[in-house]
Amino acid sequence: MVGLALAVVKIPLIVGAIIAGLMAFFVVRHPYVGLLAYLMIFSLRLAELFPVLAPLRPERTIGMITFGLLLLAQIRRHGGITFDRSKPTLHFYFLILAAFLTVP
Repeated sequence: MVGLALAVVKIPLIVGAIIAGLMAFFVVRHPYVGLLAYLMIFSLRLAELFPVLAPLRPERTIGMITFGLLLLAQIRRHGGITFDRSKPTLHFYFLILAAFLTVP
């Protein structure tokens, strides 16, 4: 089956699927371990180390998978998406809002 898959599917897609599957497992099992793994992937810049992975944009792909699975983990644990209402977090929200309003 692996030989057939290699003949039909390109190697970067197989590597990307394996990385995405591992990230999904980490995020569902332990959300913060998944975030640390994402940070590691983002810091290593895999697309620059392995140019064959550049079309997959691994940082962006893994980031979207991590974010989506973190939301699902929060819904599963708390029954919905909750936002922290502490003062530093509210200031962060205002900073993000200001960034969105100033960038055309």
